[in-house]
Amino acid sequence: MVETLRAVVGPRQRLTGMDFCFAMVLSLVVSVLFGQEIGTGGVEGSDIELVALQKIQDDYREHLAKRERIFESYRAVEATLKETEGDFQRVANESIRNQLLAMQSSFQSRQLGSALQGLSIRNSEISSGRSRSLTRDQVTQLQKRLVKEKSNADLTTSIKMEELRQLDSASQAIVQRRLKSLQSGAELEQEWGQWQQDWVRFFERYWPHMDPEQRFTDREIEDRLQIFKAADREDFASMIARALLMERKGHAEEGLIELDRVLEAGTALDTTACFAKALLLFSLDRSKEAKSVYQRGMKEKDRSPYVAWLRARIAIQQKQWALAENEWKSLVTIPEFEVSSRRSLALLHYTRISKSPVEGRKSLKEAQEAFDLESTHDWYSHFVLGLAAYGVADRSLAKEQIERAWDQSTGENRELCEGVREAMENDRLYVWEFGRGEKKVD
Repeated sequence: MVETLRAVVGPRQRLTGMDFCFAMVLSLVVSVLFGQEIGTGGVEGSDIELVALQKIQDDYREHLAKRERIFESYRAVEATLKETEGDFQRVANESIRNQLLAMQSSFQSRQLGSALQGLSIRNSEISSGRSRSLTRDQVTQLQKRLVKEKSNADLTTSIKMEELRQLDSASQAIVQRRLKSLQSGAELEQEWGQWQQDWVRFFERYWPHMDPEQRFTDREIEDRLQIFKAADREDFASMIARALLMERKGHAEEGLIELDRVLEAGTALDTTACFAKALLLFSLDRSKEAKSVYQRGMKEKDRSPYVAWLRARIAIQQKQWALAENEWKSLVTIPEFEVSSRRSLALLHYTRISKSPVEGRKSLKEAQEAFDLESTHDWYSHFVLGLAAYGVADRSLAKEQIERAWDQSTGENRELCEGVREAMENDRLYVWEFGRGEKKVD
């Protein structure tokens, strides 16, 4: 198992509860006591997000330490099994075999219990109309069968345990020590499974720092890249993040090196890394290589929202508007992605306003829905709504929102707002292009 363990390592996240308090306190300590600068600038409005990013990296190091503890515990289990092997063979008899069967039946009983619990949840999903697989009758029949099998497993456990008690004390001690090790091994297997699930979630936490909507300023990107320099060498999620941020800075070649490291490791992030690599290759006009990597990713049939988002980014890059629209529409039903997906759809429809007035109405609809879903609004919320409003000639709403966006923005983002404001003042169409490029035409 140790070999198996070693082979597998393996939205902007809102800070709540303890995480938020931790970030606030640490932020104040850094800014007030030390006057420390993070990245290329001092401690300002984005400071909380940067502290949150640093905390993710700290948590990842702790996660790797937990993996080492699991390894060490399993090695101890292996050592105990080897130590008891000889004694176990000397006392091996039918009763001991029965005890092993009892242990197996006990595990089976627990597994069946978990299955029954899962079926109860599935029944609830069927009642609420959320299930798309088994029917109620099928679930009920399966539930009855599992109840029967669990009863048989429990009965077998009781019988075998009684037979174990008939062994002499020395044999019982040997068997109990061995069984305790086996049980510890089973618990470690479960702990390892949970470790793997938690490992994947680190990518989810990093995602908002990858600038999926391409809204960061140069400074915000540089600040994050600076923090990522201290990432653990096995933090593959951070490597994907670095690669995407490098592409935003015009350093796609360096980003490809990061992604190749991820792909060489062979982790659960392979598919995501494939599409990220295809994105970078397309940005470098290396289309043949990009298409090959893209097809490699498609073969994995990964339907994670992150993969869908990257495919949308690639489609936008290649002017495949319909494909990008489909990808973002598929994410609207996912709560964590709804706002960002609707904003992206709003911008997508805005770029096609010249083709049809309907696109303008679609743009404003998506932008307004995204805006209404948010409890608080930053510069980007106001910017997208203002741009969509300008697209349908709602100058009052457009001016109001762009002014608010300007007030809350900095750096290049403020320049974008000024560009839209200037276009409105001169009654010109402001043509938006994804990738933070833009141009003005008369």
